[in-house]
Amino acid sequence: MAKETWRSGKLNIGPDGKLPDHVSDVLKQWLIDQPAKGTVPDTPPWIAFPIYPRYTIGWRMGPGEDYMHAFISWLRDLTEEQFKDFSNRFPEPKCWEGFLVSVYASRDAGKP
Repeated sequence: MAKETWRSGKLNIGPDGKLPDHVSDVLKQWLIDQPAKGTVPDTPPWIAFPIYPRYTIGWRMGPGEDYMHAFISWLRDLTEEQFKDFSNRFPEPKCWEGFLVSVYASRDAGKP
């Protein structure tokens, strides 16, 4: 039986090279819970990806990057009234304060 070291300790991989069922089940559910590429990202990133802090590499690669790009594009297209409504429905947590306003304000400048 092959053994691999995993962050939480030893992960025993069976002779068939498959992950244990409990690990496979968790990973499958995680994939199901991820926002589908191309969906309207009308949920702020701190809710869509609650395990990602504001400043993490997760926003620069993988599903977090795709979501953030789509969210920023979507947010910049809102009218001022829609933006105010969205901001009121989804107040920023302390660690995200100023994010929505900075993204929305940059819509005319074309900044990322």
